[in-house]
Amino acid sequence: MLSGETVAGLEPCGAIQMHLHLAAGASKTLVLGLGQTANIIRAVVLADRFRTVQAAQNELERVHDYCNATLSRIRVKTPNRATDIFLNGWLIYQIISCRLRARSAFYQCGGAFGFRDQLQDVLALLDVDSTLAENQIRLCSAHQFVEGDVQHWWQPVTGVGVRTRISDDMLWLPYVTAAFVEHTGKSDILLETIPYLEGDILEPAQSEKMFAARVSDKTDTVYQHCLKAFDRASHFGVNGLPLMGGGYWNDGMNRVGIE
Repeated sequence: MLSGETVAGLEPCGAIQMHLHLAAGASKTLVLGLGQTANIIRAVVLADRFRTVQAAQNELERVHDYCNATLSRIRVKTPNRATDIFLNGWLIYQIISCRLRARSAFYQCGGAFGFRDQLQDVLALLDVDSTLAENQIRLCSAHQFVEGDVQHWWQPVTGVGVRTRISDDMLWLPYVTAAFVEHTGKSDILLETIPYLEGDILEPAQSEKMFAARVSDKTDTVYQHCLKAFDRASHFGVNGLPLMGGGYWNDGMNRVGIE
């Protein structure tokens, strides 16, 4: 039943209902729209744009063309047909649609960007569309704090994110940047200037804190952002061994070296 209730703990959904009367053998094409915009003016413009069946079909064709062109750039042939289906399109489609655009994977279903998560994802797309990796490098550089640590995750609309002691997040920025430059031969991105974030410093007993960080007046090149990640991650103990800190990437070792 569509009760209209939206209290905490329920699983709300959106529903569109309409009544149609079709004669025997008749057919009718419907266009249903569901979306999100910054304001009502933009919503009206989009609604008008796709109001006709032909306009909607044209857009669907454009989406098909993009997917067919993008997903066909890598072709794998194995003795197993199921493996071929899996590798030729499906995995790449999931990365682009689920991981980068919707950010709706099983362990990341709230639409937030993960600093490490999406940097890992774009590594699989260097042969498909390297601009996706390029844009993610810029985005993550802009979510590094002046001190060198980063937002473990953040919501793109509100800017709310979490500052943590997780140690591996920040190192994915230089890792993916190096992979991008080596793979594409494009090093100009290293010279692009991007601002840092500013926000509350974690107290000694705090492992994390969620807040909306501020964009800092301090900027640096992507190259310097990468170096700052190395500096921040380079903590050594009294015996000269690197300290793990919050080793989140290996969940079984997380917090084993938090102090």
